[in-house]
This record gives sequence, structure tokens and C-alpha cells, in this order.
Amino acid sequence: MSHVDPPAALGTLGFLVGRFHGEGRFQRGAVTFEKEVVGRWEVGGHFLSLSMVASYRVEDVVADVHQALALVGVDPASGDLQAHVFTDGGQVLEHRLRLDADRLSFHDRVPHETRAKQARKTLVRTAYGYEETLEVDRDGDGFETYSVVRLRRLP
Repeated sequence: MSHVDPPAALGTLGFLVGRFHGEGRFQRGAVTFEKEVVGRWEVGGHFLSLSMVASYRVEDVVADVHQALALVGVDPASGDLQAHVFTDGGQVLEHRLRLDADRLSFHDRVPHETRAKQARKTLVRTAYGYEETLEVDRDGDGFETYSVVRLRRLP
């Protein structure tokens, strides 16, 4: 393995490096999902890549599968963490990331099957890996939990 020396701000995201698997559930409805994530340092640690596959199930039948690739780096002008996310639908999304201790959050897309004004995703370091929570703001009165997945680090 080559030498990895991420910038300090990016190095705090080291808890996302590795292979992870989790099962989650939407707060409303009967849909469950599985998520696989592979996180690794890229280009000597100057970037973090996160390759993700999510399989959505209705009862025991896979109803949909989505893939995405996120590349995270530090904006040299501002010092802020930013991500470029490439989706299996051909979209390129840009996110500014906010890091508070072991909690990473960012504004995310509103899920297409829900009516909401905005969405936010939060990743929190845990002893087993990390927990990912998606929250939505349906009417401007505040965020509510939409889905949670506990991603466990694989050997």
C-alpha cells in the first residue's frame, strides 16, 4: 500500500475507510434496504472515495437497486469539505459537508417518493462502523427521521 497522508480536515473522515454492510428501514412503509459501502483513500490520501450500492426490498423481493460514487476532498480556497457524487442515473451532485466531532452532515436530495421541502443526511461514527440517518423536512417545521441504516465494518 502506498503512503497515505490526508489533509487534517479530510483525515477526520477516516472512520469511513473500509468495507461496510448494513440493513435499514424507512420510518414509514414496508420497504427495507441493504447498503454496501467501500471507502478508501485515493491519490495519496488527498481524496476519499465512497462506492455505494443500495438494494431496496418490498417484502422479500428486490424492487430496485441504486449505485453511487462519492469523491470527497478539501476545497483549497475555503478549506471546506466538499463531495461530488456520481449517480447511476448520470447525475453529478455537489455537497458541502459539515463536520462536528464524529458527525458528518450535508443537505441531500429529497427522496423521489416523498413530498418534502428539503433533506439532510448525517453519518455518525460508532464502535461498529457508522450510522447513516436521512431526515426530511416536509413542511418547513423541522426535520424528521426518514430512514436509518447501521453500517457495520466488515473484516
